[in-house]
Amino acid sequence: RHLPRDAVVRRAAKAVRVPLTSAEWRRIRVILLLLFVPYMVYGAVVFQSYAIMYIWADTRVDRTVLGFEMPVTWIGIFDGIATIAGTWLGNRLSLALIRRRGRDVGDVAKFGIGMAGVAAAWLFAVAIAGAAVTPVLLWMAFYLFQDFSYGAFIEPQVQSLVSRDSPPSVMAMMMSMIKASAAASYIFAGWLARYYEPLGPQAFFGLLAAIAAAAAVVMIVPFRWWVRRLGPVEQKLEA
Repeated sequence: RHLPRDAVVRRAAKAVRVPLTSAEWRRIRVILLLLFVPYMVYGAVVFQSYAIMYIWADTRVDRTVLGFEMPVTWIGIFDGIATIAGTWLGNRLSLALIRRRGRDVGDVAKFGIGMAGVAAAWLFAVAIAGAAVTPVLLWMAFYLFQDFSYGAFIEPQVQSLVSRDSPPSVMAMMMSMIKASAAASYIFAGWLARYYEPLGPQAFFGLLAAIAAAAAVVMIVPFRWWVRRLGPVEQKLEA
């Protein structure tokens, strides 16, 4: 009564489905390998900073600021700021490299750098966990170090690489694989957490540093293999 009559239109013809080429299937397999091996393993380490690290800090960090004891979960606010700052600083570094060298470091190389940085952050955590009581500024420095590493070199880049190298017909699905990899990271992180009490803080943080370092090695040592398998776009960026 109050709405205009529906207009009946013909359905648009279905787009012709073009099968993926062998080169496109190869790129898909390599992207999935990257997401579900080094990226997933690195993610499990980072997620411990929002799990076991809070448990440790609840009893081992002096969180008194100006006479007020900061709740342990408030570090999440600083963590968010540090992540944004790390991403911004990473962009500035990339722009500086482009101005100086004419090109940026490619995303595959940045993955290795970022994962090595995360490993170094957890080695720093090993060092500060040795004290009977850790000052809050040192605890915050750990987050600053780790968040810069993944904010500047990993998280923006993984989305860029997956969207750039995935075949257009499956790009949306491949982007969702980033979230699927994160889900696997959470499961792995939960499994790893069982070793916190038997090992103690320092040894457990050292284990996390070793796992992140292993992820970095998987990206750095076969660096040329990753670039070659991901195709000509990455080869041009990493030249």
